[in-house]
Amino acid sequence: MCEAAYENYTENPEEFVKFLEDADKPLYNGCKRYTKLSALVKLYNTKARHEMSDALFSDLLTDFGDMLPDNHNLSSSTYDAKKILSCLSLSHEKIYACSNDCILYRKQYKDCVSCPKCGLSGWKLTKKNIEKKGVPAKVMWYFPPIPRFKRMYKSLETSKNLTWHKETTRVAGQLRHPSDSPSWRLVDHMWPDFESEPRNLRLALETDGINPHRNLSSRYSCWPVMLATYNLPPNMCMKRKFIMLTMLISGPKQPGNDIDVYLDVLVEDFQRLWEGVDGVYDAYRKQFFTLKAVLLWTINDFPAYGKTKDNVATRLDMLQMGVRPELRPKCGEKKTYLPPSACSFTKKREVTSVPVVNGYKSSRSEHKTFLKSIFPKKEKDERWIQDAHNKRFIDWFRAKVAAEIDSRNGGTTSTLTWLAHGPRSQCIKYSSYVVNSYLYQTKARDDERVCQNSGVSLVANTMLVSSAKDKNPLMVDVSFYGVIEEIWELDYHQFQVLLFKCAWVTNDKGVINNDECGFTLVNLNKRGHRNDEFVLASQVNQVFYIDNPARKGWSIVLPVPNRCHEGEDDCSTNSPESRPIDNVVTHEIPWTAHIMSKRRQKNKAAVE
Repeated sequence: MCEAAYENYTENPEEFVKFLEDADKPLYNGCKRYTKLSALVKLYNTKARHEMSDALFSDLLTDFGDMLPDNHNLSSSTYDAKKILSCLSLSHEKIYACSNDCILYRKQYKDCVSCPKCGLSGWKLTKKNIEKKGVPAKVMWYFPPIPRFKRMYKSLETSKNLTWHKETTRVAGQLRHPSDSPSWRLVDHMWPDFESEPRNLRLALETDGINPHRNLSSRYSCWPVMLATYNLPPNMCMKRKFIMLTMLISGPKQPGNDIDVYLDVLVEDFQRLWEGVDGVYDAYRKQFFTLKAVLLWTINDFPAYGKTKDNVATRLDMLQMGVRPELRPKCGEKKTYLPPSACSFTKKREVTSVPVVNGYKSSRSEHKTFLKSIFPKKEKDERWIQDAHNKRFIDWFRAKVAAEIDSRNGGTTSTLTWLAHGPRSQCIKYSSYVVNSYLYQTKARDDERVCQNSGVSLVANTMLVSSAKDKNPLMVDVSFYGVIEEIWELDYHQFQVLLFKCAWVTNDKGVINNDECGFTLVNLNKRGHRNDEFVLASQVNQVFYIDNPARKGWSIVLPVPNRCHEGEDDCSTNSPESRPIDNVVTHEIPWTAHIMSKRRQKNKAAVE
């Protein structure tokens, strides 16, 4: 305990000396079993375990003091006990929040007294809507995890157990511990430097709403956010002692999709842990090392006290999402049978084996075949299959790559692995970029210059339907026209991918093919395809738009001539490499696209 408290007194050594005196002082003269500090810690643990009130605990301390010999050293009140034990506590932050979950009053909003998003006051309002200045409307308590990770490694026994996953013997085909899972192996495969240090932490984020008042009629809901450390053995990683509370979001209402506003604080510590925290002392090996950590799983609304959410409705939802089709319910004459999951326990706590997935060759056709097999009633509805393919392909692709890595058949490549993992959370935005000898610029940059380099066209195989009820659409090649609004360079760690974010012209009212003069006309003011703005830079062709004097608002499309020289069959062999020109801007990619989209819609509505 003294070693753990030392960091709290590095700037005040005199207070630490006083703390050491309390730690060595016997509970009473002649007592050899308890010191003043150890007795207080034991009693306070009993208080917390049985949820005693402060008043009850003060009375118990007074009664115990009367039973002890004269001149004893036991505290006489809860206040004195907390004052002594505060030296063992870890730091925490009390952060004010907007009642509508728009912002946290920190960083650029630290000095604000009202929310810049919705305009709501940051102070609590009375029933008569009078501000109670100094009393925050909503509070979040944040408990930084890094100091507690350091303290875990200062414990000799805990430090040894944190490398259990590396020293234990794995059984092929069985899932006994998260270290046997595809997610764990995927991290080992993609970041061998991280895997080489067994002390690096693998974490899971858990959150759920609770009613702290124990009153079912109350609608108050606060949200604890906790971390589970899966380096520990199975019998320890889910113990209360090692479930780390990092955040407590006060109520009365749940944050919903805006929980990302609160998680920004924790994400900053995750980024620091990924880069590495120096000076962490390993008590078991008696050495300092650089600690890193990765978040492998997030568990939301997880079940408690023997309940389970693995039921028929959950299995049907998984089936609809295209996840784990082998777990689909099997309907019998009298009852519905649920096949056992990959990690299911019988009453004897036996673990079922994990099915091994054979090697595969991923293709946007294999996925459609997969969808038709799990949705036989939709097999002939090509429009539904195409929509499901667009929505679910990425999840299916990631699962397939993870399964291939887990089976260790060697059927995946490094490029597929990094694509399945996804790009870095930040991308670089440019205003100009040279691709295959063509200079592409954003529309904003074009508006400042005489030359035009933002026009693009794309020929894509597209589904055409005659009506909303058409189940047999035609797949034909369709030309799309637009202008570049943004140029993104995504970093997949081992390679980069260039994307254009474009304002596309709607095809039904904004494009005229083969007018009376044989030209293609577009109306750049008629925008469409807002849900499909991004396109690979390698997929587009550059075009010029010339104002049509005969039709106001319409432009003539002129294709850019081919840059290949006469006698050359392939331009790519003689074209310079793609390269940016200037105006580099770092852009944060939303780590949860759905949540961030909802947040932007809410902020826009509030401003309007």
